[in-house]
Amino acid sequence: PNTSYTLKDLNNNQLAAGTVKKGTVSLNRLRATSTKLILKTSRHRHTSKKIIPLLESYEIPRRSVYRKPVAIGSKITYYGANNQLLFTIQTKYLPNTPQNKTGISLTFHNYHYAIPLTFSPTNFTAYSDNQQVALQPQSPLPMIKSNEEKTINFLIDVPREKAIQNGFTFDNSDLTLPINFYL
Repeated sequence: PNTSYTLKDLNNNQLAAGTVKKGTVSLNRLRATSTKLILKTSRHRHTSKKIIPLLESYEIPRRSVYRKPVAIGSKITYYGANNQLLFTIQTKYLPNTPQNKTGISLTFHNYHYAIPLTFSPTNFTAYSDNQQVALQPQSPLPMIKSNEEKTINFLIDVPREKAIQNGFTFDNSDLTLPINFYL
């Protein structure tokens, strides 16, 4: 009781401040720009600071759920609370790929998603005739901070002519459902 508090992110943006009269304080819809927060409390001339790590990823609430596969060439947009634009994914085919492979490009634009978008090879799966096929990223998978845009290119061991029978899936812990693409 009677403790003053200040909550800031590592970029020194104040997210909340106040005085606790009794019980606990519940803070909602904080928009941090870093993966750790600093909680500073003061009571009777005693001040303490504590670093609070945020989860590396968290579920994105969004107003639409992608159930059907999306065609390569489409742009997918993710929204958070209050219809805030979080990030977009623009897809396209890569030109000049070998005849027995399909090349695709995913361009991620992180608008306001506070925790950087991170990827691993397990977030992407390609399949043909219900069988998983080899998927090769053309460069190391990036980390995309807020207000950044980066592209990930893949070669998939499936001829592009068999597009109706093939698919590509992006899934990670941030998504409520995986996104399936038609190749």
